[in-house]
Amino acid sequence: MALNVAASNKRGYINFYHIEGPATAMHSIIKPGRIKCKEIQVRTERLEDILQKLGIKQIDLLKIDVEGAERLVLEGLGTKLYDVKKIIYEATHSTGCEQLLTTYGFKIPKTFVFDGSIYKLAIRGNQVNGEN
Repeated sequence: MALNVAASNKRGYINFYHIEGPATAMHSIIKPGRIKCKEIQVRTERLEDILQKLGIKQIDLLKIDVEGAERLVLEGLGTKLYDVKKIIYEATHSTGCEQLLTTYGFKIPKTFVFDGSIYKLAIRGNQVNGEN
């Protein structure tokens, strides 16, 4: 299901920078330096609110790769973070994610590199040893 909204830590609007040309995977809410881009205002919602509207009570695996805004998405989960079993998130440009996740009982047992980016696997504490 695709929704025409950006997940963030609050409802509202945010500037999104659409990079023109072949670097299409580099769109971001962080304004690029000298790269030509188009500024677009997009609607934001908390992921906690989206999940509630859709009636989703538990998430087995959540993957987050949002070009440096990973912490905003995690903050937008609020207490729903307790309902997530595993998270894979891009950690190349993310700050504060690991600290936030450990506050919610996650362990970070694995860090890996894929296609030049650093990713981390976060698992709810009691699942690290294979428990559910």
